[in-house]
Amino acid sequence: MIRFSAVHQFSICMYEGDGISNSAFFTRKLLTRMGIESRIYAGVVDPRVEDRVLSYREYVPGKDQLLLIHHGLGNGYENWLFSLPDTRSMVYHNISPARFFDSSVMHERIAIGRTQLVTWQKDVQSAIAVSNFNRKDLLKAGYTADRVRTIPLLVDLEEIRNQPFSQDIVEKYAGELVVLFVGNFAPHKSHEDLIDCFYYFLQMWDRPARLVLVGGKADSRREALQRYISRRGLADFVLLTGRVSSRELYGWYRVADIYLSMSEHEGFGIPLVEAAVFDTPVVAFDAAAVSDTLGEGGLLVQTKDLRLVAALLFRLAKDESLRQVVLSAQQKNLARFEADLLQDQLADFLKNIA
Repeated sequence: MIRFSAVHQFSICMYEGDGISNSAFFTRKLLTRMGIESRIYAGVVDPRVEDRVLSYREYVPGKDQLLLIHHGLGNGYENWLFSLPDTRSMVYHNISPARFFDSSVMHERIAIGRTQLVTWQKDVQSAIAVSNFNRKDLLKAGYTADRVRTIPLLVDLEEIRNQPFSQDIVEKYAGELVVLFVGNFAPHKSHEDLIDCFYYFLQMWDRPARLVLVGGKADSRREALQRYISRRGLADFVLLTGRVSSRELYGWYRVADIYLSMSEHEGFGIPLVEAAVFDTPVVAFDAAAVSDTLGEGGLLVQTKDLRLVAALLFRLAKDESLRQVVLSAQQKNLARFEADLLQDQLADFLKNIA
C-alpha cells in the first residue's frame, strides 16, 4: 500500500519538448492513473506549459507527501528543497561530462550537479535512475543498491503513437531515402560524424537521399556545422531544421528510412525509442546508455570508422530482410517501455519507500 497522500514533482525548469519535462508529464500521467494526487512544480516555467506546471513558490509542503526531484544539472533550489518536511526521492537523468563543453558556465553547473549527486544522499530517501547506465552513476556516487531502482520514466509510447504529424513533410520527402538524427547541437552529439558518414554513404548510393538533422539551440555551432556541410559539398543533401514542432518531428520520424546516431554520450537516448515506435531502423554508436536503451533492437556499432558505418547504412537500405530483422527486434524491445509495465514498476517503488 502506498502511504503518501500525494506524490509531487520538482524540476529546475519545465519546457515544451524538453526530455526531463516530458518525463515529468509522463510520470504524472502514471501517478494519476494510480489514483494518486500529483502536481508538477518548477523554478522556471515555459509559458507554453504553464497550464500544466506550477511555480515552486506555490508548493504546499506536507509530511505525508513525497516529492520527486528531477536531477540533471546543478540545482540552485536545494536549500528550499531540503527545508521541506516532505519525504524526497531523486529521479536521475544523467549529467553529461564537462569535457564535451567549452562554456565555463556549463562546467560550473556540471560540477555543482555532480557534487549534489553525492551530498544529496543524506537528504533523499531513494532514487529512480532512468537507465541502468544512470543507476551505475548513482552507485559510483555512493548510493546503496537497495535505494536505487531503474525505471525508464521517459517515453509515453501511447501519446507518441497518437500524436498528429505533418503530412506535408511525409509527402515532400517520400521520394528520397531519409537518414535522420534528432538532438541539440551539443558537441557530444557528434554531428560532424553524421555528416561525414553520410558523405561516404552518398559515394555508394545512386538514388535521391538526404540527411536531416533535427534540433535547435547553440546558434554559433549551427553556423559552424553549416560551413562544415558546405566544405563537404553537401549543401543540397543535408538539412538542418532548427527547432521543430511536435507535428514536424513526428512527420520526420514517419518519413525517415534510417535513424543514425554517432553521439558519444547519452543518459538514455529518447529518440532511439521514438524512432523504433515508427518502425525506423536504428544504427547507433555504442556509447554510454545507448546499448541499455536499444536492448536487442537496432544495430550497435563499436567503431568511428565512418566508411564502415556508411557501408552498414548502405546494406540496411538495400537489404529488406536485414531491415525486417532489425524492426522486429526493436518492436520487442519497446515492450520494456509500455505504460502499464512502468506504472507497475513505479507503484512497487513507491510501496517500498520506508
